[in-house]
Amino acid sequence: MDQVKEYLAVAIKHGFWIGSSIVLIGALAVWYLSTSDLNAQTESQIRKIEGDVQKVRQYQGELSTQPNDLSHQWMNEKIEVRKQEVLTAWQNVFDAQRGILTWPTKLKDEFVNEFKYVRDPETGKIDKNRLKLPFEKYEQFPPSSDAYQVNPALLRRYEQYIGEVLPSYAEIAGADWTADFKKRGGGMGMDYGMDDMMMMGGGAPTRRAKVNITGAIEEPVVKWSTSSQEAVLKDLFPWRGVKEYPSELDVYYSQENLWIMRQLLEIVAAVNGGAQQAFEAEIREIKKLSIGRSVTFNQGSISEPGSRITAGFGGGMDDMMMMEDMGDMYAMDDGGMGGMGGGTDSEGSDPGDSRYVNTANEPIDASSLRGAFSSNDPGQVAIAVAKRVPVMLHLQMNQQSIARLLAACGSAPLMVDVRQVRVMPKGGATSSSGGGGGYDMMGMEDEMMGGMGMGDMGGMGGGMTSGAPDEFPMDMEVEIYGLIYFYNPPSEESLGIEKVKDDVSIDESAEVIDALPGPSEPTPPTAEPPTAEPPTAEPPTAEPPTAEPPATTPPATTPPATTPPATTPPAATPPAATPPAATPPAATPPTAMAIPVAIP
Repeated sequence: MDQVKEYLAVAIKHGFWIGSSIVLIGALAVWYLSTSDLNAQTESQIRKIEGDVQKVRQYQGELSTQPNDLSHQWMNEKIEVRKQEVLTAWQNVFDAQRGILTWPTKLKDEFVNEFKYVRDPETGKIDKNRLKLPFEKYEQFPPSSDAYQVNPALLRRYEQYIGEVLPSYAEIAGADWTADFKKRGGGMGMDYGMDDMMMMGGGAPTRRAKVNITGAIEEPVVKWSTSSQEAVLKDLFPWRGVKEYPSELDVYYSQENLWIMRQLLEIVAAVNGGAQQAFEAEIREIKKLSIGRSVTFNQGSISEPGSRITAGFGGGMDDMMMMEDMGDMYAMDDGGMGGMGGGTDSEGSDPGDSRYVNTANEPIDASSLRGAFSSNDPGQVAIAVAKRVPVMLHLQMNQQSIARLLAACGSAPLMVDVRQVRVMPKGGATSSSGGGGGYDMMGMEDEMMGGMGMGDMGGMGGGMTSGAPDEFPMDMEVEIYGLIYFYNPPSEESLGIEKVKDDVSIDESAEVIDALPGPSEPTPPTAEPPTAEPPTAEPPTAEPPTAEPPATTPPATTPPATTPPATTPPAATPPAATPPAATPPAATPPTAMAIPVAIP
């Protein structure tokens, strides 16, 4: 008992150090146990993270060939959304055209039903729930022997209808239709006979212009020569004079041409607004109108502004092209002199060949077109959605209204997708119209009738008028090259989504669009660039008279004042050079300029 008391006395005496030792040992034990467990958990988590990183790297390497189920699901959802957007937009443009591309009711229901709807091959009955669009799917070439044959009376009825409707189409643009659709071969397209042009010794009277009660001459708002109209007939209806009556395919393509022709003439009327007289019109003459295979997008070249156009035949390539075009004008067609433009059709040729173009503006043959409609190939989806018809409109118009013309093309119900614009002087050389050096064969008829005195004309020696003041000095000749789209009925199968693979190129023709000519860089107004830096001093605000050059050489800091402000900017002339001669350079006619429109 005494020993216990001794031990307790020692413990009480050293209790602090003993308690501190026990607490330290306990704390160390707790720390060791805690850190050991934490280290184990940390190492475990690190191993898991490293394993996950390895899996992600493995999946990333295999993602291009082995996508997971989640990515498949998300991609399918996106494809479905985009597909519905495409089909909705396709349906909208197709429905908008259905109200425009209508068959004439004047031809009666029997004709309209025959060409508008599909005939059931088993029962032979018309199915009015199925439109015959695109008609190339249902009208093969050459037609099979067991195919249904349309009554020739309906085909002859349509031929008669075209001849009756053309004058009303010309009235849309305020022009007169003077060409004879029934005439199979017809000279140079002149509507004036020799008896009307001659007045010799009491011969036949001269054809005179109509004059109303006020003494004003009654003339169309827009001039459209007979020779140009004859060229339109030959271009739009090549079967005329070649076949006894048009075939079924000829009817379809001719009706498409009438729809396009009506839209182009409505564009002319829209630009002219409410013009009642010729002097009020912005577009004064239709030089040429082409549709389909006769239209190319490589017409013209960009020339240096200020260079003079050489008149006549200089032996160059352009002159050879002009002579070739003029030779085509005199080509014999069905025993008569053929009109310009277009080509002849034959019994063995498919009228759909080279009529449409792909997205690179390259002509395609009819067999490729039909194949694109039936193959559901994703590489041909652009053709399956819409047929692209090239169009060209050559006009003489006020150059200040070119912007209105382009706006009218873009806002037309049957929109014209403008791809190129050419601006040329009046009577300038153009490969598309066959003129050259101020001599336009398309307007030769009117030039002759204007130059040979209509009143007191003592014979054929009236001669061409020369040196007369220009009535419309702001007029220039403008050519519009563009595309009109005929949309096919929307079809999910035509998109060919299920056939899309890694090696499929969607619309391969679009890859060569960059090869088309693009917008050119601005060219200096003069042929010789300035040799010195432009002066830094501000030019005078008032221009001195241009008729008299200054008597002394202007200082180096002042631009020459003899250059007319309307033609050449003062800064283009070297500041230290002698002033140019008094003859203003404005007498130089402008050159033809091709202005390609950038394609997005």
